[in-house]
Order: sequence, then C-alpha cells, then structure tokens
Amino acid sequence: MVRVMVETFLNGAVSLHGGDCLDVLDTFAENSLDGCVTDPPYHFESIHKRFGKEGSAPAQGRVYQGALAGFTGEQWEGGGLAFDPETWRKVLRVLKPGAHLVASTASTKVGPLQNALTLAGFETRDTILNMIDADERVIEFMETLSDAQRVAFLKCAETSDIGGLLAWVYGTGFPKGKPLAKFMDRHYLGDYLDDDEIRRGAVSHSAAFYEARDVALKPAFEPILLVRKPLDGTFAENLARWGTGSMSIEACRIPENENYPSNVVLDGSPRVAGSFPGANEESSARFFYSAKAGADDRVGSKHPTVKPVNLQQYLVRLITSPGQTVLDPFAGTGTTGEAAFREGRRAILIELGEKWRADIRRRMALCLAGPEERKRESIKAKIGDVPFEAGSLFGGLNP
Repeated sequence: MVRVMVETFLNGAVSLHGGDCLDVLDTFAENSLDGCVTDPPYHFESIHKRFGKEGSAPAQGRVYQGALAGFTGEQWEGGGLAFDPETWRKVLRVLKPGAHLVASTASTKVGPLQNALTLAGFETRDTILNMIDADERVIEFMETLSDAQRVAFLKCAETSDIGGLLAWVYGTGFPKGKPLAKFMDRHYLGDYLDDDEIRRGAVSHSAAFYEARDVALKPAFEPILLVRKPLDGTFAENLARWGTGSMSIEACRIPENENYPSNVVLDGSPRVAGSFPGANEESSARFFYSAKAGADDRVGSKHPTVKPVNLQQYLVRLITSPGQTVLDPFAGTGTTGEAAFREGRRAILIELGEKWRADIRRRMALCLAGPEERKRESIKAKIGDVPFEAGSLFGGLNP
C-alpha cells in the first residue's frame, strides 16, 4: 500500500492527496465517490519535443520556463497518462455506479481522450459547447449570417449529437501556426539571406504567396467530455442504492428556473451576446456564461491552464448533489476543490506537483476571504516577495 500525505482544508470539506494519481487512486475504496470534474494533461507532443530536451532553453532556466518537459512543466505532460485507459479504469473503480465524469481537453485531443474513457468502461453522454469572447474573425463570420442563419447555427450547437462533447469556446487563444513565408525563403534562398532581409519579410515570390497562408486555425474552443459509469440496474435502482446517475437540471437552469441547461456556454461579453439575434430574449440568454480565468480565479498561480471557478462550479453543480463528494485526479491549482466547497459539496484532490500543491494551499486559505484580500494575496504570490502562511483554515497534515 502506498503511503500518501493528505492535507485537509475548510473543516475537512476538501482534502489534498500529494502524489501520482495512479498510486493514490488505489488507496480509495471501490464505488465510494459521487462524481469527477477534472482537467487532465493535454499531452502536447510538439511542445514536449521542442522544450523538454536536456540542454534546451527551459532546461537551462531561460526563455520557455513554463514549457519545461511539457505544457505545465511536469514530466508526465509529455507522456500519455490521460490517453491510457488504465488511468480511467482506476477512476472508474472508485466512482459509484451512475456517477458522471467531465474532463477538459484540447480540440485536437478529443479522440484519444474519449477513446481512453470508453475503453476504461465509461459510457458517452451529452454535449456542451462553451463559447467565450469571440475575436474579430468570429464576429465577422456571425455578421455575415442572417438572423435565421444565426438561430440555425445556435440550434445546431444545442442539438449536436457529437457524443460526450461539452465545448468551452473562446476567442482569446493563441494561433499555433507556422511562419510559412520564412520557411519558403530559407528553403529557396537560405544561403543568400542575411538577418536583416529575413526580418523585413518575404523575399521570394513563393514566400510572398505563403505569407498570407498558414497550417492551423486559431484555437477558439476547449472540449469538455461528459461520460458516465454504467448504472447498477435500472435508473431507479441505481438512484435508490447509490444516489448517482442524474444531473441537477433545476439548479443549472439558465437563467435560474427558466431555461433548461444547454450544451452551449458563452462568456457574457456584449460583443459575443450581440452576435446573436434577440440576445436579451430567445438566443444567448439561454446559455450559461463563463469568461476565461482571471486574476481572481488564478489567485497568484502561474499554472497555464487555470479554469474559471464559476465554470467548475457549474460542472460540479450539474453532475452532483449537495453533500456529495467530487474527485479531481489532476487537481492543478485546486479550482475544482474551491468550486465544490462553494457548491456545498466535498472534494478529493490529487496533485503530483509540489508547486501546484502550494497554489492549492493558497487557494483554500483564500476561499473564505473577501475580494480585496484575495487580490492582495494574489499580488503577493505573483511578486513572490512574501512567503505564504497556511493560516487557521487548514485542518492540519495527516499521514
């Protein structure tokens, strides 16, 4: 049996287990947890290959420090932990029959993650689309549509039958394209170009042609897969025995007590809402709103994939009931833990990286703090000139 250090917060409502989730999950009882909300590694192989090598800039503590050995700076980021069915079999074992799992991923990683979840034994469920802060190109596209076409576009998003996909759509991602013009100039004229010529732009006719072309689109959504552990008997039998298998529709109506929860989430900005007809009546008002993570969500963390607390609250609220326990085997900075606490649930967090566990401690200590104190502590953490004190909110360290 693996010995795991467990820290408890908020009078025991949230527990943090430090270590490899594959080991920690083995210490939990079978059929003991009510749901799982998590943001597993995205496994961006190109970043790992480029920046994870010994002697690279990040390995020497220079330019790409955040990309060392992977997107989040963890060694497992460059592997395939999230795409290994065995990882999710361990999660499946500890979840109660009928318990739901929601897992975020990258748009290019839906297939591997969903395949791993399915092979582990989970059943694919519904689809959610989370639309956030559309950029100029998205706005321009929407403006080319008639009102009828915009309504049809939203209806397609709402009724999509792409199995198990909830998507958080935004317009603030960074394009991951390639400088094709420079590539072509170097290909044809590499031995004849000096640095000034390369900096000035395209030189060859071929480079000029490819200057306005690229190999990838700007990322504008992040999928969230929704799956469920198979039921133990009928729905009624499963609910009676385990209390899992349903989703909290009334608690998630948009706005409250009016619209049935949708699989589309917007960020609430005027630009996005203004892109849809009848924004204050029939269209965008039907959707849950969640902007990308801001300073209040990050509470000083430098983690690159912090999720908005209100989005995590929505997901926690959707798949569990008050008093139930939510698992996050890839806890990061602990947003699922804060979300569960705010929704009257309990949370079990697992995190391998000590620097992220420090962020979780800070977040938990600030859960009951007011906005001004959160802001002050976030600034202190960002500057790094004040050591973090755990404070009285901690329940202590358990062996």
